[in-house]
Amino acid sequence: MKQTHLRWLVGTAILLVVLFRPGETLYAQEGEGERGRIEIGIRQIFGDHSSSKFNEYRHIPQGFFIQQFELNLPNLLNDKFFFNFQSRETLERDQSYLLDLGAYRKYRLELAWDQTPHVFTNTAKSFFVESSPGVFTAPAPLRSRLQSQPADLSALLEGARPLNLSLRRNAGRGTLTYTPASDWTLQFQYSREKQTGVRPFGTTTNSFTNTIELPEPIDYRTHQVKAGAEYANQRAGVQASYSGSIFHNEISTLVWDNPFRLTDAVGGGSRGRLDLYPDNAAHNLSFAGALNISPSTRLIVSVVPGWMRQNDTFLPFTVNTAIPDVPSLPATSLNGKKQTLSMNYTLMSRAVPALPLTLRYRSYDYNNDTPSLIFSRYVGTDGSLSAAGIARRNLPYAYDRKNLGFDASWEFLKKSSLKFLYEWERFDREHRDVERSNEHTVGASLDLNPRQWVLFRTSYKRSERDPEHYEANEESFPLGEGPTALGQLHGLQKLDEASRGRDRAEALIQIYPADTVTFAASYGTTQDDYNESTHGLLKDINHNYTFELTYTPRPEISFFSEYTREKFKYRQRSRQRVPPTATAPANDSPNNDWETHRRDLVDTWAAGVNGSIIDKLTFDAFYSLSAAKNSIFTRALGSARIPGFLVTTAQDYPDTSNRLHQVVASIKVRLGALYPKFEYRYEKYDRIDFQLERLGQYLNIDPSTATSIFLGIGADIPGYNAHIAAVSLEYRF
Repeated sequence: MKQTHLRWLVGTAILLVVLFRPGETLYAQEGEGERGRIEIGIRQIFGDHSSSKFNEYRHIPQGFFIQQFELNLPNLLNDKFFFNFQSRETLERDQSYLLDLGAYRKYRLELAWDQTPHVFTNTAKSFFVESSPGVFTAPAPLRSRLQSQPADLSALLEGARPLNLSLRRNAGRGTLTYTPASDWTLQFQYSREKQTGVRPFGTTTNSFTNTIELPEPIDYRTHQVKAGAEYANQRAGVQASYSGSIFHNEISTLVWDNPFRLTDAVGGGSRGRLDLYPDNAAHNLSFAGALNISPSTRLIVSVVPGWMRQNDTFLPFTVNTAIPDVPSLPATSLNGKKQTLSMNYTLMSRAVPALPLTLRYRSYDYNNDTPSLIFSRYVGTDGSLSAAGIARRNLPYAYDRKNLGFDASWEFLKKSSLKFLYEWERFDREHRDVERSNEHTVGASLDLNPRQWVLFRTSYKRSERDPEHYEANEESFPLGEGPTALGQLHGLQKLDEASRGRDRAEALIQIYPADTVTFAASYGTTQDDYNESTHGLLKDINHNYTFELTYTPRPEISFFSEYTREKFKYRQRSRQRVPPTATAPANDSPNNDWETHRRDLVDTWAAGVNGSIIDKLTFDAFYSLSAAKNSIFTRALGSARIPGFLVTTAQDYPDTSNRLHQVVASIKVRLGALYPKFEYRYEKYDRIDFQLERLGQYLNIDPSTATSIFLGIGADIPGYNAHIAAVSLEYRF
C-alpha cells in the first residue's frame, strides 16, 4: 500500500474516532476544556525541489498529510489517572510519537518513538554491486579494461548506476517512574536505536594509488538500559543508578574489488578489505548525594565508575594472496578494556548572604588496560609488506584530569552582583607527547540591573595552559622509524597538548524602553593563541554578535526581528618535506614552509509578525536568510630562488558559499471547534562549492588520482527553489 493511501486511511480513522467518541462516562466531570486536537490537510509543492538538500533532515511529501494528533485526558476515574498521546508528521519519514500515562503520585509510563532521515545526495554514481552485505564487486571486463586503459574511466563512469545515499534513524524509548512513597522515586528506562542506509566512505588500496569512494552500508543497533533509585527529604538526598550501552554493527567488514587490477600481485592488490566499527559495551554506576550541612551550606557529591569493553576479532593482515611471508598476528583480538572513575564535589555556602561562595573539585580517571601489541611487520593498504626491522605498536592511551575551582559573588546592589572565579586543571597523560600539563583560569563577571527596564551582563576569562615538557612520542615504533624517516616536525605540537593562551569574553544588554518594546544585544568571543607552536594550528579565533528587537503595539499582535553574525578565523603552518634516499639527502628546509589562513562567516537575518487583527482570525508571517561564506588563503613562505624549493602548488582556493531563504505565511480561522488553515512556504537554497562543481580540475594537480574513483565526481548537492502550499483543517475537542 502506498504511503499516501495509508496516511489517508489513518487520518480518516482518527477523525472518525474523535467525531464519534464515547460520551462523558470516563471523565471526572464535564466542562474540562480542550482534550485533544487533530490536524489533517493537503500539500502541494511547486518549483525545483529534486535536490537532496530539500529533504536532508526531514520529509515533506505532497498530497494528504497528518500534521499532528493529540489526546489529553488529565482527569480520568476521579482525578486519579492521566493519559496523553501525541503524534507529529504521522507516517512520514520524520514522524514522532509520544504516549504518557499513569497514576498521580504513584507511577508514570512514557513511551516514545521517532524517525530522523539524513539524505547525503541522490545524484551519486557507482558501478560497484553489493553482492552480499559489505562486499562490493565490479565486473571483470570493466576491471580488465581499466587495468590496461585507466584513461577510459570517465567514459565508463557515464554508464554507472545512480545511488541514493541516505540514512534513517529509528529510536524508541520507554521510561517507567514509580513513587512508592513521597520520599522515594524509582526509575527504569530502556531505549533502542537502529540506523540503516548508506553513506559515502573513502578508502584506499595499494599505497594511495587507488583511492576508492564506496557507499558504506550502515546497519547499527544501540541498546541502552538505565535503572535507578532516589531518596530525598528536606535536609538530604541520595541517588544510585546503573546505565548500560551496547552497540552492535550488523556489517562489520568492508570488502571491495580494485577496479584497476584484475589479479593480485605484490604491490598491486586486486581487492581491499577494512574492518568497520566493532561491537562494544559500556557500563556505569552512579552514586550521588546532597546534604544541607547548615541552613546556609550545602554539599553535593557524585561518584561514577565505568567500564568499557571491546573484543572484536582481528582481520588477517591482508586479503592480497600474492604477498609472501606475511607474519601472523600477535593476537586474535584486541581484548580492549577501559575503566573510568569520575568524582565531583561541590560545596556552596551563603553564610554571608551578600557573599555566596562555591568550591568545586572534579577528578576524572581514564584508565586503559588494553594490551599493547607489537606488530613486527604489516601489510599497508593491501599492497605490500612493510620493511623488515620497522615494527609498530598500538598504544593504550590513558589520562587523569583534575579540576579545582573557586568562585565568590558580591551582591553590592539589589539584583546587581560582581563575581570572581579561579580554576586549576591538571592533566596527566600516558603514551602522549606531554606527560603533564597545568592550566590556570581567572575570570570575573558583572551583572547590573539598576532599573527595571535595563539589564547588563558581562564576563571575561583568561586561561594559560602550560605543558611541563613537549617531546614527540615515538613509542609506536619500538625499533625506530628507519633510516629514511624524517620523524615529527620540530615545533609541530598537537593542539590538545600544546601551550595555549585562551581569552573568553561575553556581554549582554537587554533594554525595555517601553512596555511595547524589547531590545537585546549580545557579543561573545573565544581567542586561542598557541604561542609556543611554530607549526600546526597557531591561531583559532571566533566572534559572534546577536541583535533582537520585539515590538508589541497591542496584546494581540507582535513584530520581531533579529540578526546574528558568526566569524571564525584559523591560522596554521606546515612544511613540505622529502625524506632521504640512497642517492640524495633529505630536503627538510624552512624554505619549504607554507601557511593557510581560513575564514568562515555566517550571517542570519530574520523578521516576522504574528497575532490577530479581527476576532477568530490569526496570522503568522516570517522571513529568514542564512548566508555562509568560507575563504581559504594558502601561500608559500619560502623563496623559489633558493635551491630545493618544493612549494610550487600553494594557491588560494575559490570561496565556497551557501544561502538559504525562507518565507512562511499562514492564516488560521476559528469556526467553533474547527480551525481551517492556509500556509504558504517558500524556500530557496543555492551554493557555490568547488569541491563538487569543479572537482576534476583540482584532482589533476595530483597525477595519482587518475586511477581513483570518487562518488563526489558524480554526486552533487545542487540548490533548489520550492514553493509549498498547504490547506489543513484542525479539529479541537
